[in-house]
Amino acid sequence: MDNDVFQFALNLVLEAGKLFKEGYHHPKEVKMKGQREMVTKTDEDIEKLIKDRFAERFPDIIFIGEEKSADAPFGKGRNIILDPVDGTMNFIHKIPFTAISLGFYEDAKGVFGMVYNPILEEFFVGVEGEGSYLNNDPIRVSKISKISDSLLATGLPYDRTEHSNLDHISRIGPICRDIRRLGSAALDMCYTANGTFDGYWELGLKAWDVAAGAIIVNNAGGKVTNFNNGKLDLFAGDFLASNGKIHNEIHGLIKEGL
Repeated sequence: MDNDVFQFALNLVLEAGKLFKEGYHHPKEVKMKGQREMVTKTDEDIEKLIKDRFAERFPDIIFIGEEKSADAPFGKGRNIILDPVDGTMNFIHKIPFTAISLGFYEDAKGVFGMVYNPILEEFFVGVEGEGSYLNNDPIRVSKISKISDSLLATGLPYDRTEHSNLDHISRIGPICRDIRRLGSAALDMCYTANGTFDGYWELGLKAWDVAAGAIIVNNAGGKVTNFNNGKLDLFAGDFLASNGKIHNEIHGLIKEGL
C-alpha cells in the first residue's frame, strides 16, 4: 500500500467531515436527480474538494465520483471511488446514518476503504491484508452460523419498478431473527464488518455505494459478492455482504427470487 496516498486520503476525509457536519446541521440546498434521488450542495462541495485535491497531489489517480462522471474507465491503474454523502435522504432529514465513503483500488483490487460518519463520530477503515478498524480499534465480523439467529440489513432501491426487493424481504424475513433498513449502504456494510449485522444485501446500488464498504467487510473476515455469488463486480448493481458463515444460506434464498 502507498502510505502517502493512504495518509493523504485519511486527512482529506477528516477535512471533508467538517463540511459534512456543517451541511447536516444547517438548511439544505437540494436538487432532484430522479423521482426519489436527491443531491445536496454538500454532496457537490465534498466531491469537488476531494477530487481537486487528489488531482493536484496525485494526478495519475483516476477519480470516480457519484456527482461527476469518471475521469477514465475503472480497472487499470489507481482509482478513487467516492460517495461524498452516502445516505443523502438521511442527511437531508437529519437522520444520523449517513457517511462519506472513499475506496482506493489498484488494477481493480481493493487497497483501502474509509467510511466516515461525522455525526456519530464513527470512522471505519479497512486495509488489504492489515484488517479493519473502527476509530482505530480492530473489528471483526460476527460468528453467527445460522440465518435463523441472524440480524440482517437491506435497502430499497430508488427505482422500485426495475428493482424490487420485496420478494427477498418476504422470503428472508420470516427465517432470520430480524431485518433493519438504515438507509446507507456504506454503513450497512461497516456494521456487517463490526458484527452489528450478520449480513446485508441490496439491489440497484452503484460502485460508489459499496467500494469502501466491501474492502472493510473483506478485511474484517467477511465476504462480499454479487447475487451470482462469484467474483465481486462493483458495477453489477446487486450486492451481498456477510460474516461468511451464512453467506451461502442468504444467497440461496435470494437466488430463489431471481
